[in-house]
Amino acid sequence: MNLHFAEISKAAASGAHAVVIMDQAGSHNTPKLAIPDNITIRMLPPKSPELNPVQNV
Repeated sequence: MNLHFAEISKAAASGAHAVVIMDQAGSHNTPKLAIPDNITIRMLPPKSPELNPVQNV
């Protein structure tokens, strides 16, 4: 996830701020994540598969 955040951070335009929406998977809310300053994380509510398109595949 840290590598993924680093790539998103680099891809964001200069001066822009990225918002990443994630589910509540354990790897998504570990304190070991290094979230860059230009990224904000928003978590989906627990037990809401209808909000996560991947759950519908």
